[in-house]
Amino acid sequence: MFDKTSGPDDQIRFSLFKFNVPRRPCPAWDFQYVVNKVEEDREYGFKGRLVPKRFVSVQDCLIISAL
Repeated sequence: MFDKTSGPDDQIRFSLFKFNVPRRPCPAWDFQYVVNKVEEDREYGFKGRLVPKRFVSVQDCLIISAL
């Protein structure tokens, strides 16, 4: 999770890469941090959190909300 995904000066883009490896396709999600108008002597950045979890089945990708 990121603290933001877009703003007037910068944005976070998500992309899917499809690596065509013989006998085993390997799709991978990645992100890009893009600064639209870079200014000198100004800091840019973002905050993010990650929870690593081994993928076992399709059920791992489903979002289940308890109401």
